[in-house]
Amino acid sequence: MKKSRRKTLLLFLISGICLGLLLLFIFKNSLANWYVERQLLKIENLAYGDLQVKLQEGEVLLYDLSYHSPLENISINADKVHLKGIKLYKLFTKNLIDLDSLQLNRLQISYLDRKTDKPKKELNPWKLKIAYFELKEAQADLIMDGTNSSVSQLNLWVKELAVEPFNKESFFKYGDFELQVATAELNNVATQMELNQLYVDSKKSLKIAEVEVKTIKKTLRRTSNLTAYFKNISSNYDVDSLIQKQRFYSNSVNLDSFYIYSNVQRYKDSTTADLPKMINQMIEKSPGIQYIKELTFQNGFIEYEGYNEMEDKHVALDFKKIKGNVVNLGQGSQEHPFAKVNFSFDFAEVLHIQGNISYDLISKNEAHRITGKINPFETTVLNPLMKIIAPLEFKSGSVHYFYFDMDLNQDKAQSKVDLRYEDLKLSNLKNEKGETLKGAAIFLANKLVVRTNNPRGDKLILGNANCKRDEEMSIFYYWWRALYSGFEDVIVHKKSL
Repeated sequence: MKKSRRKTLLLFLISGICLGLLLLFIFKNSLANWYVERQLLKIENLAYGDLQVKLQEGEVLLYDLSYHSPLENISINADKVHLKGIKLYKLFTKNLIDLDSLQLNRLQISYLDRKTDKPKKELNPWKLKIAYFELKEAQADLIMDGTNSSVSQLNLWVKELAVEPFNKESFFKYGDFELQVATAELNNVATQMELNQLYVDSKKSLKIAEVEVKTIKKTLRRTSNLTAYFKNISSNYDVDSLIQKQRFYSNSVNLDSFYIYSNVQRYKDSTTADLPKMINQMIEKSPGIQYIKELTFQNGFIEYEGYNEMEDKHVALDFKKIKGNVVNLGQGSQEHPFAKVNFSFDFAEVLHIQGNISYDLISKNEAHRITGKINPFETTVLNPLMKIIAPLEFKSGSVHYFYFDMDLNQDKAQSKVDLRYEDLKLSNLKNEKGETLKGAAIFLANKLVVRTNNPRGDKLILGNANCKRDEEMSIFYYWWRALYSGFEDVIVHKKSL
């Protein structure tokens, strides 16, 4: 009797276990759904439309996800979140997202960095370990330190992605990846930038179809506006330096075409200390560009317009068909102390100029050297330019050879010019007091002051002049003044003025 009861109880127990296991198998997804939902409810400010958990496949699907934290000023929305191979135990007990793949569709992130006295909530960072991560058609809008940034149509996939919040040396770990962005924008009081069709991958390839930059700067001394367009930028780059340290290293960057328009208005003298910067000062202000072994550029066009209120002068210049390359561009070091530039362009549609610049990147006084030559030209084509930026105009003259060599630093320049020409005559000339010579005076100047031919017979005059840098003017004006000083030293007997 007792044995019969034991058998019945044992059979009942086994049947109950089997039934329980059967029910667990039948309702496993519902139970998993309940468990995940319970854990998600612990996350404040999180909402979603539908949750599906497939325990056997290790899948979790969230639809219409929404998260908003007023304290952190961040909002996150996604049409679909798809996790595969997720280890739920690690997710909710160890703050470790360990899964085979994560896919986010139409992710939207908005972040506003507002200054507040309220203490920010201490965060318990989550560690990530994802075999495959994917973003589809993501969007982000960020406002930080007065700068609005936005990204649209972002698509990204990454293999073997890991995030370790407490590892300062290697916060991110990743395998192969590919990133595509349709449009990225950055706007603040001084700068507007738009970038179209960005492509980056783990094979060190970076491509940008178009970049547009607009800047405006106002001080008591000047107002400057700049608009720049760059097209078809391609580069290789050091992946780890860019991602881990936000430093750009590249062996090769190519710029297919660019257009730059600059407008500067100078006002009457003021007490502001804001002065134009030299090259090394500009590079120091851009620490993100660490080192570019070679930058190649072509199809360039630069327009410059300016107005000087003190002299009531308008200037309009253009530089076309700009091409060349820069070697060793970036922060100066003992390994790469010099940046070297090879260039050629058409100036004001009348002169073709080609040359080289060697810039000492570790110099304390901005030391650099510029050499080059200008193709043969008639001096009269310079008159529209000379009316604006020089104290003379030409009646005639043919230049057959023009070579220049200039040593410059932040204080002064020395120019050497080999200029060979014939039949040079002036139609207008000003003396050192700014007085214009006319009539008989200009006739005598052409006879006594101007060198009509160089060489004259076997005697060749070489220009050798010094000029001081005007700290209120740009480096490009400084280069022009250094070149013009050597040019003037050849054609004019200054002691006769």
